[in-house]
This record gives sequence, structure tokens and C-alpha cells, in this order.
Amino acid sequence: VSIYALGGVSGANFNSAVSLSLAITNALGGPGGMDWKTCGIYCGTQLAAGVIAGLCYTGLFWNSFNLAPAKGFGILQVGVTELLYTFMLCFVVLNVAVAKKTQYYGLAIGFVIVAGAYGAAPIGAGCFNPAVAFAIDTSSAFIGFGYCLAYIAFE
Repeated sequence: VSIYALGGVSGANFNSAVSLSLAITNALGGPGGMDWKTCGIYCGTQLAAGVIAGLCYTGLFWNSFNLAPAKGFGILQVGVTELLYTFMLCFVVLNVAVAKKTQYYGLAIGFVIVAGAYGAAPIGAGCFNPAVAFAIDTSSAFIGFGYCLAYIAFE
């Protein structure tokens, strides 16, 4: 719903990896594409909003968790999974969100998120967004911090 609601305002850029892929391919923002300054502003805003949301969650529920591979899995397995599903998300966004007059783009992007959540969550992955990974680890820094850097590197 938020993709449809905010797509006309900001391009519905909620994911730093997607914003970066849009900037690399010049796929959004008019004839010249998204410039690097705009991409930096988007990514910085996404990171700040993620940290604020993570801290709000921790403050509201008095509970937090940090990123780590599930039992029996290593960081390399989680990283490859994050890489593949983040690539799939960026690939779908580049193919449907920037095409002319497609009404199904929100559904296609939503199905990618659902597929990624079902496929990656059991092994400890499932962020597909560097801002989310950083925000989760930042809001739970008193438990432990560090896996988000590996997640971000793979995303």
C-alpha cells in the first residue's frame, strides 16, 4: 500500500539498496535519472528513519533483538542469501517500477518480499535493506553489535 501511496511523491524509495540500484542505472528521477546527491540524501534519510524506528520499537515494547545467523548457519550462508534476495528485489524494482504505466508493480515487489521472508528468515536472514539491518543492530547495541556490518556488506 505504501508503494502505491508514496510512489508518485518520492518514488517509494524505502530501501537503500534499491535507491543505489536506481542511481546506478539512472532509472528514476526524470530524463537524467537519479543523481548521486539525491541518492545520498535518500540513503541517509532511510538510515536515520530506520534507526529512529528501531529505537521507537525498543522503547515501546522494552524488547529488542540483534541480527545473527540462525543456529546451524554461518555468516557466509546468511550473507549469500541476503545478496541473492536483495538482488532479486532490486531486479524486480528495476523491471516493474520504472516501466511505463504498470499497475502491478506493488504486487510484484510485495511478492518478492514475501518470497524472501519465507526463504531467508529460517537461516537468520531477511532484511534485504541495509538501513533495516543497521537499525536493528543499533537499537539493540546493548545486547551486541556487529553482524549488521556483514549484512550491509552483502546487501
